[in-house]
Amino acid sequence: MYCVPVHAVPKPNSDKFRMVVDHSAGEFSLNSMIDKDKVHVDLNNVQHLAHNLLRCRRLTGKTPRWLFKSDVSMAYRRLPMHPLWQVKQVITVDGVRRIDRCNNFGGRASGKLWCAFMSLVLWIAINEKGIDGLLAYIDDCFSDDPSEHLVFYEPYEDFLPPKQVALLLLWDEIHLPHDRPKQMFGSTCTIIGLDVDLRHMCITLSDERRTALACGVRDFVLAAPSAAVALSSGNASSDG
Repeated sequence: MYCVPVHAVPKPNSDKFRMVVDHSAGEFSLNSMIDKDKVHVDLNNVQHLAHNLLRCRRLTGKTPRWLFKSDVSMAYRRLPMHPLWQVKQVITVDGVRRIDRCNNFGGRASGKLWCAFMSLVLWIAINEKGIDGLLAYIDDCFSDDPSEHLVFYEPYEDFLPPKQVALLLLWDEIHLPHDRPKQMFGSTCTIIGLDVDLRHMCITLSDERRTALACGVRDFVLAAPSAAVALSSGNASSDG
């Protein structure tokens, strides 16, 4: 029986951890059975959002009133796997072996499976519920809303943009869980790590993220000469 290693990694933009079930471990790993070329996914990003914002202002002469971002809880883990795949997902915790029945972070096809499901949800949201301009990046759904008025969403006992409420109501209808802290809106909003500002119609990186990017580039440049020397030495040894 093949057991899949389990560990935790920090979640981006959070102080929490994400459980990763390592499907790439071992000579005969689960990921080795999945073709890399068949799991590519094209995701929406802030460039698509910027296109929508500029189009709205061009057509109406106004900038949308709100930005919003809504996040499904646990994302990949909400999808059950086929029973024949579940038996391959054996994990061990405190010496006890268990079958993991859910879609895992760490599976080569996990992202494609989730995005296929989320694409269907977005199709319903746009074509059946009339939520135009809705975009998604994995489990983050985001868009703009021109409405001047907020709508009361009873489960959170709060007022939110109408399009965001319509999306949450759809998730409620199909029993797709979500948590209040992950639902954001405002005239400025952080989307996929970038700060989008409707008042100034600009998209920027925060000072903290710019510093981290500059440090990452600096560390890469400083490490490049030693890496090149090591690679050159390895090639010379092979030629010898």
